Order: sequence, then structure tokens, then C-alpha cells
Amino acid sequence: MKIGDVIRFKRIEQGISQEDLAAGICTNSYLSRIENNHVTPDEEIYRLLLGKLGADYDQVIYDSVEIENDLDDWYAHLTKKLL
Repeated sequence: MKIGDVIRFKRIEQGISQEDLAAGICTNSYLSRIENNHVTPDEEIYRLLLGKLGADYDQVIYDSVEIENDLDDWYAHLTKKLL
């Protein structure tokens, strides 16, 4: 899962508008591009957005890597069975 996906999910889950989340951090359009994974902002923008959502950047990164590894393992296991 990409960080933009996490930000969008947490924002929607908490009922926060893009305008409210972006306030004081970035523009609404830039947040939209982040959430759609069209841009990769610097780490500070991620930290500010996630902090405003009550999430820890380092934990989100760790969880994303773990999910990615689990998906890779699952895919490898699945394709091995098909061969």
C-alpha cells in the first residue's frame, strides 16, 4: 500500500475533507495528487499530513513495507503452486 493510499483512507475514515487536511500544509490539488499517488512529496509533507491524521510516519512506512513483503510472499507461493 502506498502512502498516498494510507493518507486518503485515514482522511476519509475520519471524515476530514481534503481542504481541511491540506490547510497550512499544501494546496488541495497537491493533496489530491498525493492521495492518487501521482506525486511523491518530500518526507516532511508526509509527516505533517499523517501527523494531522494522528498517524506516525515511521509506523506507516514500516507497515507498508510489511504489507508489500507479505504480498510478494503470497504471490510467490501462488505462482509456485501454478507451475
